[in-house]
Amino acid sequence: MLPNIQQLVTHNQRFHCDDVFAYAILGTLFPHATLLRTRNIDMGMLIDPNVLIFDVGNQCDPNLNNYDHHQRNAGARPNGIPYAAFGLIWKFFGRDYIRTICPEHVERVWDDIDRNIVSFIDGMDNGYLDLKACTAPAPLQEPLYPLTFNSIVDAYNPREDGASDEMFFAQFLQVREIAQTFLTSSVRQSHSQIAAEVYFQEHVKPGDAYIELPCYFA
Repeated sequence: MLPNIQQLVTHNQRFHCDDVFAYAILGTLFPHATLLRTRNIDMGMLIDPNVLIFDVGNQCDPNLNNYDHHQRNAGARPNGIPYAAFGLIWKFFGRDYIRTICPEHVERVWDDIDRNIVSFIDGMDNGYLDLKACTAPAPLQEPLYPLTFNSIVDAYNPREDGASDEMFFAQFLQVREIAQTFLTSSVRQSHSQIAAEVYFQEHVKPGDAYIELPCYFA
């Protein structure tokens, strides 16, 4: 059962891919919760059962709804990639998010998205992964930098001198919509592929010349 969260809290000013995607999940699961972007986290907020804090707060304690990955106890995956805010929220709330989109094959979809999307974003945020510039073929001979979702999200940060919290807040909400659309579509695609695999495993028999599909599998 989901906790009764009334307020979601993360840091203000410059945002990153991990906190944007984390909010894409949390904003879906807790649509009536208010969002506060601040670095002024007090003890009352940390122990309030109706407040969920992510990517800030100096505490990582899921029992208290605190998910700041900048702590030693935030942990890492078996492959060594440390959790960032996206990974922590996906670990504890990703399955609930998937169920809002598709009710079947939840565990397999969760694992697929974690391996192919969440781990990469976490690895980039934590500096565990480093994408080096590649050299273009002749005659350009100049470095090319890969376009990632991390760089797309970063492009939404205001660049004006003295940009206000209100400007960052508006851009944060805007890029969150893009992240949520991408994540929802990725869950649907993963579910479709897994459902097709399961169907074929259950219905295709050795020697079958053809099989009639009940629907289109993407």
